Amino acid sequence: MSNLCSLCQKNETALTCGVCASAACKYCAHILEHDAFLFVPDLAPELKHGVYCNTCFDARVAGELERYNECMERARNVECFFRTQGKESRLIKRVAKPVTVAECFDRDELLMRLAFCAARSNFNALVDLDLVSEKVGKGSYQKLKWKGTGTPANATARSVVHDKSIWHNPN
Repeated sequence: MSNLCSLCQKNETALTCGVCASAACKYCAHILEHDAFLFVPDLAPELKHGVYCNTCFDARVAGELERYNECMERARNVECFFRTQGKESRLIKRVAKPVTVAECFDRDELLMRLAFCAARSNFNALVDLDLVSEKVGKGSYQKLKWKGTGTPANATARSVVHDKSIWHNPN
């Protein structure tokens, strides 16, 4: 293994590609953050590295990273209906199987993980959301551990009841 960068041929290589093990300088290497694919439950082994050369990044990582970011954008727009919102979600068809996230230490992150699973399966809503917290800790320092389930669904404008005025005065 040489100390020359595989792209620019500089002698200042401190990094190696995680896939092909070729040397790369910090200017030529693509360095991913540790949370680049945070919400993907079954991440491929070649995407778990932090440093990539240009060839490996373009061939294996760039497309997956673009799909992940697109899916995260769709997950931010997923509509969430909790179990108590039966009147709003009663016309939405529940076709898919429920999605479960077993352990999370933040409620918002749990909602985002569930929404990411729904967006990954090309759904735009989560219905029958059930989020449960449990206190975990020793002594005086405690924190909450969250778990939740939700059913991915496709909500249309016709299937969601938006007029809340009829609920307060049904006559």
